[in-house]
Amino acid sequence: MSRINQNVGSMVAQRVLSQQNMDLSKTLNRLSTGLRIVRGSDDPAGLIASENLRAEKAAINSAMNNAERAEQVVNVAEGGLQEISSMLVELQSLVTSTANEAGVSKEEKEANQLQIDSILQSIDRIANSTSFQGIKLLNGNFEYTTNGVDQTRDR
Repeated sequence: MSRINQNVGSMVAQRVLSQQNMDLSKTLNRLSTGLRIVRGSDDPAGLIASENLRAEKAAINSAMNNAERAEQVVNVAEGGLQEISSMLVELQSLVTSTANEAGVSKEEKEANQLQIDSILQSIDRIANSTSFQGIKLLNGNFEYTTNGVDQTRDR
């Protein structure tokens, strides 16, 4: 009769060594990625929560980038509007002095009119040249759309 010898101690040691190697591999994987949860088998509920937080973080980062871009657009438009505003103040003083009939000669009125025309041309030039990435902001053609607003309502 033949007999099969078994080395139970060796088999136990091999099983423990295999388990330790798997644990070492998981630990090294976690250390290399910096994440506690690498696969769904590590913590299924934690992985779902982690992925939800990652998605929320990406959405927040995108919203922050959009807000920064909107701030840049507003700053460009504000710069153009400040220039136009200062020209309008000058224009108002010219119109007021020209409208005054007493003490203003015809030549002064004509000179003031030339300066008024020049200011108006400058305002048009600024309005047509103020742009952000090729989109003109102040020329009156910039349209925007709204969502969720009833546009058929009487105003």
